[in-house]
Amino acid sequence: MIKLLSLDASGNYWSGNGSKLYKRSPGDSRWALIADFKTFGISQISRLAINLNSGQIDLVNNHAITN
Repeated sequence: MIKLLSLDASGNYWSGNGSKLYKRSPGDSRWALIADFKTFGISQISRLAINLNSGQIDLVNNHAITN
């Protein structure tokens, strides 16, 4: 289920779900898998931000701390 949404300068929607980053282009109803960050230790993307000037995407991993 897509929960997080960010919009880039070209009108593309970006979303994170678990370890995966998705993109949906204007006029398209399908979400395309862009990357899976599981191998980098990212398992729960909790926030996304897009810098409209540079096109860079920042994402935050909600990492659980265990004792």
